[in-house]
Amino acid sequence: MTFSLARAWLALATALVVAVVDAPWPAIVAQALLAALAARRAWLFARGLPVPAMRGLRQTARTLGRLARLKAPEGGWLAAGQGDLVNLFMVVAAAVTLAFAAAPPAAYPLSAFIVPVVALAARAVDEGFPRGGGTIEGAALAATLAGGAIVLALRGGSPAWCLVALWFSLFPALAWRRRA
Repeated sequence: MTFSLARAWLALATALVVAVVDAPWPAIVAQALLAALAARRAWLFARGLPVPAMRGLRQTARTLGRLARLKAPEGGWLAAGQGDLVNLFMVVAAAVTLAFAAAPPAAYPLSAFIVPVVALAARAVDEGFPRGGGTIEGAALAATLAGGAIVLALRGGSPAWCLVALWFSLFPALAWRRRA
C-alpha cells in the first residue's frame, strides 16, 4: 500500500510541474488543489481508511449553488473537494471538446487538464473504475466527451486531446456497470 501512496504523490507532483509550465493561473490553482485532494485520497486509501465517494454532477451543481450563497458544501469541504473539482474539469473538457470539434484550434490546452487526467488514472489503478450509481447527467457527459472526441478526430484534431476526452468519458460511462 505504501507503494501506491508514493506512486500517487510522484505522479501528481510531476503532473503539477507540467501544468505550471504552460497553463493559465486559474487552471494552476485548481490543479494544485485537485493534486492535494487526490494525494489525500491516495493516502486514505493506502491506510485502509474510508475514502470519500466520487460525486455526481447533481451534487456538484448543488455545491456550486451553495458556494454562490457562501455556504459550505454538503458533507464538508474535504468530502466534496476532489469529486466536485474532477466533475468541473470534465464539464469544461466537454465544452472545450465541442468547441474544438466545431473549429479545431492550432494549439490545445493539454497542460490545463494534466492533473485531472493523472488523478483519475491513480484512482483507477488503486480503486478500479466506478461501478453502480450512473446518472443521466453522467451518461450525457460521457456521450458529449466521446462524441466530441470522435468528431474532432475525424476533423483532424489533436490525437492527444481526443485521448484526454475519451479518458474523461470512461468514468461516467463505466459508472453504469452493475456493482459486483
